[in-house]
Amino acid sequence: MILRRLLDAVLFLAATVGLVVVGSGCGPCYESLEVTAVTTPASAVVLSPGFELAAGTSVTVEVEPVSRSDRPAYNDHTWVGLVSQDPEIFRVEADAADPRRFALVGVAPGETCVDVQINGFVEDCIPATVTPSAPTAESGPR
Repeated sequence: MILRRLLDAVLFLAATVGLVVVGSGCGPCYESLEVTAVTTPASAVVLSPGFELAAGTSVTVEVEPVSRSDRPAYNDHTWVGLVSQDPEIFRVEADAADPRRFALVGVAPGETCVDVQINGFVEDCIPATVTPSAPTAESGPR
C-alpha cells in the first residue's frame, strides 16, 4: 500500500513537471523591441540601441515586440507598454488611439531607463539619455 502511494506521488509529480515544461514552451518569448519613428523631430534622435534625444525634443514612435526565432511571434492582441523609470528626465506618453504608438519626450538632461512591458510583465529596460538642448539662433550661445 505504501509503495502504491509512493508510485502515485512520483507519477503525479512527473506529470505536473511535464505539463509545466510543455506549457512554458508554447508562447512567444521576448527578445527585443523594434522602434520606428513616425514623426521627424527638429533635432537628432537616436532610437537604438537606446533612446537619446535633447531636452525639449519629442518624437512619436511605433513599437513591435520581437519574439525569439525558435518561438511563435507576438500577435496584435499582445499588450505592449513603455514606462519611464524617471519621468522628470524622460517621459513616455501612450497614444490612446493606437496601443503600439508612444510619444517619447526629453524633459531634462540626464539618464534613466524605460521599462518594456509585455502583457503586464517587465521584459526589458531600454536606456534613455536626454542631452542638453542645443542653442537656437534666437537664444544665442549658452
